[in-house]
Amino acid sequence: MKKLIPILILLFISNVALSQLGWVVYPTGVNGILRDVYFINANTGWVVGDTTAVFKTTNGGLNWTKQYIYYIIDTKIYSVKFINANTGFAAGGQHSGFYEFFYAYIFKTTNGGINWNTLYSNGGSSWHFNEILPFDESTIFATTEGTTGFESRGGVFKSTNGGLSFDMSVSYGQSNSVSFINPQTGWASAFYWDDVGTKITYILKTTNAGTNWNQQFRDSNDYTSPIPEIQFVNENTGFAIGGYNPPGTRFYKTTNGGTNWSTTDYPHAKSSTLFFLDQYTGWIGGGWWGTDTSVIDYTSNGGLSWIPQKKNFYTRVNSLYFINSLTGWAALHNGNIMKTTTGGFVSVSNIGNEIPTEYKLHQNYTNPFNPTTNIRFDIPRSSHVKLTIYDALGREVVALVNEKLSAGSYEVDWNGSGYPSGIYFYRFEVNNGKDFKQVKRMVLVK
Repeated sequence: MKKLIPILILLFISNVALSQLGWVVYPTGVNGILRDVYFINANTGWVVGDTTAVFKTTNGGLNWTKQYIYYIIDTKIYSVKFINANTGFAAGGQHSGFYEFFYAYIFKTTNGGINWNTLYSNGGSSWHFNEILPFDESTIFATTEGTTGFESRGGVFKSTNGGLSFDMSVSYGQSNSVSFINPQTGWASAFYWDDVGTKITYILKTTNAGTNWNQQFRDSNDYTSPIPEIQFVNENTGFAIGGYNPPGTRFYKTTNGGTNWSTTDYPHAKSSTLFFLDQYTGWIGGGWWGTDTSVIDYTSNGGLSWIPQKKNFYTRVNSLYFINSLTGWAALHNGNIMKTTTGGFVSVSNIGNEIPTEYKLHQNYTNPFNPTTNIRFDIPRSSHVKLTIYDALGREVVALVNEKLSAGSYEVDWNGSGYPSGIYFYRFEVNNGKDFKQVKRMVLVK
């Protein structure tokens, strides 16, 4: 059950109202796809994507400043990581239009991104960088992806001189993600394909800092796909996400260091990214497909069950990053960022000490609204309450409340910033509609 809190006074910073409203969309100024997001604390973070620049925020994602990378053009940046507030790395590359000509780049800053310098470049390499994972100023792992036009190319590379040069650590075809729990022990995903239909998905492990890698998982099924993200939270528990029979999703989990992997297939498209805080709490993200219009799912039991978040939101989530169980960000395919300070859930507040005498759903205020409105309801006894927003076509947008509450008067806010103008309905059900149910109309005007 979510924790009930007193009504929060809205804080105004830079003329932007901050409220506890699940996932809220903020513009970044990026005119293109965002591919990665990384934060070092609640205020300071960076995003990168299909533009030759890095974007930085110092107020938790409300505003973003463009940090230029000079002398390099038309480069997609796939990954950004920082080892402290000053020293960071960004990695990516460009494609010439011919299969065999890729250009791979790594950029470095030592002043928080005020200046970015080209640390490593490799023209005509047949691959570009996918993910960068720096341990310190010297040791860096990076994954690469490319093609000759006839088969996949790439692998995991390692640098021991701060990125001035890289050596191939392992190659099973393209590699999308790498995760280490210490400088010696790590895992990587790999995917091999060729022009005659071969497709093989791998998960690999090293226990000697990348000198040797052992194959832990292999799938050559016709429906297999790359694993864009793998993450270990300790020496035993790891997770991975990928496509399967696209646009379906396959969720991977191990509890013995990768010796055995379980897989679960889902009929949705949240196969782009994942982020776990520990062996229980995590999120997966991607796109929408079919009747599942949510782009983020949440689990509190290590992936045994999932709760959809951010429904009817028609852009893809490409990257997730959390600093704790409440505060996180999502990099979006449309160039915007999403932020949550409630773990992706909407907070409901008890607003009085008196016990109501009847069930009642109040008209939202304000109405029409832009972009936030407040909904109040009363319950005279302890009840299971569900309050759901629907669009004009009757499609569920979000369940604002879905839990058992004690007797009292409550209010909850809904932020429609990520949704189009129009008529919406909110439905109030008590004990599955057996004790009370009512629908009211509201209008979002932008």
